[in-house]
Amino acid sequence: MGTSNAYGGAGGGTPLIPSWLQDDGGGAGGGATPPSDGSTPAPATGAPPAVPPAPAPRPVIPAAGASDRYTGARTSFSRFASSGGTDRRGLGRAISRYVSTSAGGSRRAAQRMGSSRGAGAGLVRFLNDASVNGVREALRALNLESLAGRPIEEVFAGLADYICPEGGSIDEGIARDAFIETIADLAGR
Repeated sequence: MGTSNAYGGAGGGTPLIPSWLQDDGGGAGGGATPPSDGSTPAPATGAPPAVPPAPAPRPVIPAAGASDRYTGARTSFSRFASSGGTDRRGLGRAISRYVSTSAGGSRRAAQRMGSSRGAGAGLVRFLNDASVNGVREALRALNLESLAGRPIEEVFAGLADYICPEGGSIDEGIARDAFIETIADLAGR
């Protein structure tokens, strides 16, 4: 079939720079030779050469993190998990180490968790409004008064569209999925 032999590469007669790259745009071969003084040659028509458009700016790529940036957080979380969930200080240390070393500090972690913060804030606003004005009034403020008197799972499922609406970024979708999964877990109890 021809695939059992390794490809030996191009022969010695193949130039390193293709001829079309040095061409003046008139096709293969026959390109104009550049002047020896380094200036750009004028096309044969006598018109000045067209200025190519500026390339689009590229997004800044953050520097790669240290290879051991998760070690402290992973160790602390493993200790917490091996305690069976009783070592609350171990969980606190794991989260603290993750935020400080892995996520780039508290400010950067908060920026990266924007969707989760927004969903949490929306839920807190609703719960605060419900505690001050009552559930029926809080639902009415969101045009969800038809959910008043319904089981709590249905109320929270209806709140999902208010707290974390469909569409948006991947992070917003993850926050919505987590909210809905939490509702399903609560309903299963």
